Amino acid sequence: MKKKRNYKEEYQYIKKGLMKVRIQAIVLLGGKCSNPYGIDHTFFETNPYYPLTIQIDHINGGGCKEIKMINSIGVCRKIIKNPTKAKKEYQLLCPNCNWIKKFMNNEHPHSHYIKKSSYSNLKEAF
Repeated sequence: MKKKRNYKEEYQYIKKGLMKVRIQAIVLLGGKCSNPYGIDHTFFETNPYYPLTIQIDHINGGGCKEIKMINSIGVCRKIIKNPTKAKKEYQLLCPNCNWIKKFMNNEHPHSHYIKKSSYSNLKEAF
């Protein structure tokens, strides 16, 4: 008689391995937000969950295309394979900085709905 697979245990095992790869990539890229907009991060950095919120961002955009091709763990593996090249292509951003970048560079699919006047005022604030 076949042993019944425990999918919950398998999922947890895989999840742990993927998290290790992601954390390794984050450490190679500096471990914290590159803070291109000068936001005060002291509140976030003292939070123990801060490393979980860090996002790997493509400096010149085009991240959706690459993630569709090699998925997010593939991106992390690419960073681990060649960290010096990766530092030129990727940066770490907190969720706040990442959303600001998306809207300022029209990378967000709905950013064209924002009125140009309010959008320019937002740009002047930074």
